[in-house]
Amino acid sequence: MIVCVLAAWGLPIWCKPIDENTARKVAGEVLMRSAEKQKDADATQWKGEDLQPLKLVYKSSSKTMEGRRESADAEIVYFYVFVTADNSGFVIVSGDDRAAPVLGYSLSNGFSVENMPENAAWWLGEYAKQIAYAIENNLEQTQEVRQQWERYLKEVDNNEKIGGK
Repeated sequence: MIVCVLAAWGLPIWCKPIDENTARKVAGEVLMRSAEKQKDADATQWKGEDLQPLKLVYKSSSKTMEGRRESADAEIVYFYVFVTADNSGFVIVSGDDRAAPVLGYSLSNGFSVENMPENAAWWLGEYAKQIAYAIENNLEQTQEVRQQWERYLKEVDNNEKIGGK
């Protein structure tokens, strides 16, 4: 019984925040996969570490979320939004591995924080609230979500090992 209690107590420790660099790599992998599916000639630009075309345009965090009090604590990131160099596509990547890695993406639409429709702002706000809830309540990562993160990060590692492009 003690082993079960210790194992259950230790499970949430495995959940971790996702840093910007890791999120950028996942975003690049998403764009590469999607472009390859569409047989896009530019798919190779997203491989490996050549991710400069991806620009971070928004970061939802404990310091940017409405209704959250500003604190001296470290910033907790809920998600990142990356756009392509010409803003013809975007990827939204979770800031914590308790949530699915990819929250949304498009290869044919840009992303503008300043001109975001109200419904999109609400949708992203709900994502932030759900991820904040999972973090604050120390929820466990599901097996399905763990497998999604492992799949993305394994493919990113493989692309880096073979030299990217």
